This record gives sequence, structure tokens and C-alpha cells, in this order.
Amino acid sequence: MTLEEALYSHMTNQAGITALVGTRIYPILMAQTAILPAIVYTRISTVREYSLSGFTGMTTARIQIDIMAQYASTAKTIADSVRFSLDGFVGLMGDVRIAQIMTDDEQAFYDNQTEYKRIMLDFLVTYYED
Repeated sequence: MTLEEALYSHMTNQAGITALVGTRIYPILMAQTAILPAIVYTRISTVREYSLSGFTGMTTARIQIDIMAQYASTAKTIADSVRFSLDGFVGLMGDVRIAQIMTDDEQAFYDNQTEYKRIMLDFLVTYYED
């Protein structure tokens, strides 16, 4: 199971998230015809830790989660649910061993073209690549 698969599984098993978006949780892109509200998750970067003897197995990925909604208040409610479910997580997520998940950034945007309200959450996910 990849980290992204584990995150998807985790989010789709959180009642607080699925009550608001159902299964409208997409990797990388959301179709322009997608029903809102929805979540899009993307791996932005990956840093692998090395010692003098090679790869330690410890990896940190920056994961961006975008919440798209028609109303800012809806986007904020969903963002809070996502943040509460991920921030501080330690343990198994599926079969991925998570050492720590930490919120690194949160920003709000308005898209003039689509009129979507978007909240972008950045998480640093430190995990073991076995």
C-alpha cells in the first residue's frame, strides 16, 4: 500500500469527513464536472533520510490537501475535520507505519473563474518505507 492509498483509506473511513464529502476524495486532480464539496490530495515532495551506511527507511512526504467548496464555511468545516483526523497521527495507517503527521501550513483561496472556495492544507508525513 502506498502512502497516498493509506491517506485515501484513512480519510474515507472518517465519519466526520465522509459526512461532508462522501467519497469525493481525488488524487492530484478533480474533474471540472465534479460535485462539490470535494477533497484533492497530492504529494508535493519526498525527502528520504540517509546515514553513512545508506537509506535509513525514514521518509518525509509533503502532502497537500485541497478542500474545494461552494461556500467558505463549508470548506473550513471540512478542512477542520481533515486536520483533526491527520494532525498528530502516529501508528499504522493501513499497512504504512506513520512516525508522525504534522500540519505545516493552511491557506484559504478564492478562484475567480470557478468561484470555488479552497482551503489548502500542507502536512508533513514522516513514515517508514519498508
